[in-house]
Amino acid sequence: MRRNISESNLTAAPNSAKGVCYVLSPNDQTARAIGDSFAADKAVTKVLHDGQDADRASIQYIIDGQAVHDGPKDVRTLVADAINTATLYLQGKVPPQTNTYKQWQDRRPRGSRRPSSP
Repeated sequence: MRRNISESNLTAAPNSAKGVCYVLSPNDQTARAIGDSFAADKAVTKVLHDGQDADRASIQYIIDGQAVHDGPKDVRTLVADAINTATLYLQGKVPPQTNTYKQWQDRRPRGSRRPSSP
């Protein structure tokens, strides 16, 4: 599905809108699928993509020059949040809505800057 959507969008876009393409994805499999479909388009001169899982295939893409970055996410935080949410629902309660995920702020290396907002 990811690949189909990206291929449909590439087909609809004029060649003048292609060239160097940037793909920011919420996970590695999506990043690789979209990056691969972009790389197959002859009007795309370069594809820079990243994901957020740091799985082996994505690390190999970085080594091979097919990806530029991968941000590993601490799944322990995701798991703890999922367990807490499920527990609250089972107790008939509603978890608080925060609309943020502060992993970057809480775990960034000392001296690093937060990415600028668009």
